[in-house]
Amino acid sequence: MSEHSCCTPPGPISIEDSGRRVDRRGFLSAAVGLGLVTFGASGCANSSPATGASPTSSAPPGAPQEWSGTNVVLLGTGGGPIPTAGRHMTSQAVIVDGTTYIVDCGSGVVGQIVASNIAYESIATVFLTHLHTDHISDYFPLVAFGRKIGPQPGFSQNIEVFGPGRAGAFPSGSPQPGVQLVNPSNPTTGTLDLHNGLLDAYAYSVNGMYIASPTGPDIRDVVRVQDITLPVNVVANATDLVAPIMEPFAVYEDDKVKVTAILVDHPVVFPA
Repeated sequence: MSEHSCCTPPGPISIEDSGRRVDRRGFLSAAVGLGLVTFGASGCANSSPATGASPTSSAPPGAPQEWSGTNVVLLGTGGGPIPTAGRHMTSQAVIVDGTTYIVDCGSGVVGQIVASNIAYESIATVFLTHLHTDHISDYFPLVAFGRKIGPQPGFSQNIEVFGPGRAGAFPSGSPQPGVQLVNPSNPTTGTLDLHNGLLDAYAYSVNGMYIASPTGPDIRDVVRVQDITLPVNVVANATDLVAPIMEPFAVYEDDKVKVTAILVDHPVVFPA
C-alpha cells in the first residue's frame, strides 16, 4: 500500500485475546495504528486515492479540505531509521469527522500533512507508539510549526500528546557493556522527558518565538504532554517481559474516538 492511501477496515477496530504474546508485525496486521496505539471509531474508514485527498475532494495539493467520516491517511510507511527516496518514515493520520489524530511523527510528517490536504487546525491529539527515532524525529517540528504565529495556520486548540513513560531499564543486549551513556542520570527517558528536552535544546527559538509574545501563545500552554501509564495489574519490564498477555487498556477518549493500547514485542525498545 502506497503512502497517502487509506486502510478500509470493516468497522470499529478491536483486539481479540489470542492467548499468546503479540509481536509487532502480527499486531500491525490486525489493527489500525502502529506499535502501542489502536483506534476505535464509529463507521467504516474511507478509501482515498494516492494523493491523500478524499474521493469527493477537489482541493489542490497543499490546500486544506473538509474531511467526513473515518479516514486513515498513511503519511509515512518507511520502516527503520534509514532514509529512502520513495518513502517517508512512520506516521499516520486518523481523521474522524474532521478531527485529526496523529500517530507517530517520523521524518517528513509535516510536509506530508500539508501534501495530504490535512489542516493543522484540525489536529487535536498526537500519539507516540514508542521512542525509536524513526517514529519521533519530526515530533518537535510538528508541534512547533503547529503553534500559531499571527494569522498563519496552526492549531485551533490546545493539543494533547500521549506516549510511553520512562522504561527504567534497557532491553537485553542494549546498550553494549561498558559504554558511557548519554544523560546518565536519566538514560531511559519517556515522552514528557523527550518533550521537555527538546524545548531545552531549541531554547533560542523557543524563547524568541514560541513563548508568550505578540506573535502567538506560549507553546508550553498549547502542547500538553502525558506519559502513558500501564495498568497496575500488568506485570512487564524492559529486560525479560516486554509484552505479556494483556487486555487493551484505555489511553484517551473524546466524543469521536476511543484509543486503547497494548504492549507489543518490538526489539529493542520498551515500552512499545
